[in-house]
Amino acid sequence: MAHPLISSSFLEGLSDFVLERGGDPEDYARRVGLSRAALHADNLLVPYLEHTHLLELVAREYDTPWLGLEMARRQSVAVFGPLFALMTRSETVEEGFYLLARHLNICVQNLDIQIHLNDDLAVFSAMARNSAIDNSTTFQDHAMGLAWQNMQILYGDKCNLRAVYFRHEAPADTSVYTRFFRCPVAFNHPNLELVADARYVLAPIAESARQIPHLLRQHLQEKHQGKLTEQVKQIISHHLIMGDCSIHTVATAMGFSTRTLQRHLQEQQATFQQLVEEVRRQQALEYLSSHYYRLTDIAALLGYSELSAFTRSFKRWFGISPQRWRQEWVPSRAS
Repeated sequence: MAHPLISSSFLEGLSDFVLERGGDPEDYARRVGLSRAALHADNLLVPYLEHTHLLELVAREYDTPWLGLEMARRQSVAVFGPLFALMTRSETVEEGFYLLARHLNICVQNLDIQIHLNDDLAVFSAMARNSAIDNSTTFQDHAMGLAWQNMQILYGDKCNLRAVYFRHEAPADTSVYTRFFRCPVAFNHPNLELVADARYVLAPIAESARQIPHLLRQHLQEKHQGKLTEQVKQIISHHLIMGDCSIHTVATAMGFSTRTLQRHLQEQQATFQQLVEEVRRQQALEYLSSHYYRLTDIAALLGYSELSAFTRSFKRWFGISPQRWRQEWVPSRAS
């Protein structure tokens, strides 16, 4: 794929931030080349650079250089979807972060995160392989903000950081950073790092963190106003990208047994496979509407092992091939 992608779930809370200030979030998305689906669709993979440009634009428009921290504050573990539920099944906080480092590239591409233990210190670092993203203030703030939120959830009890280091310049008011992290914060540093006592990272995963699947389900119930089928579709969208979309994995992520989820869906006169088809059909059109995605990429993003299988499904849904649909409905790059 020519451009790194990031899940649209990492824009959760941005629309509310803009609307609270009387703005139009869809207008900002259009100005950086993103569709409205980037703001509203569940777990659609969107171009990472345009995602970064959107956050930088909104930060400038509303004179909020710490927008990345504000995004982290507004977001729950739901932005990581089933991946965070997997982290909570680790034995220690360190193992949870290592699992995140191994699998985050599924929903945030070209991002390298590492955790190093050095005597009594643990150092968490992040780096985007695209320099324009890596140098972005909102990227740096968002990455460290989410890392700190995750650490507090996994450890459970109140923990403290030794320091946080940013590569970007210091804003005029640094108090927002010290209040958020509750520790010394330095800027213009060579690396992007969060430093804590090693004992916090070596500690067992908190029992409260193991309730994350239930908390995720509660979040989905509130977001989708109790509509179970919409909740299941959101988790399906995560698992399609992860390549392990089955009723068992989706049920586990939501804190259900497979049999319980099947029973609930039957009560809604729905089947798991029907919901998978709905998610694939909707996301296929979103991806085809942008030339960022090759057809082989789209097939993979929707959980198909081969392009031919995706093409057959698309013809069944819409009566034409995905190539033909793109030719007829999507303006060419030249136009």
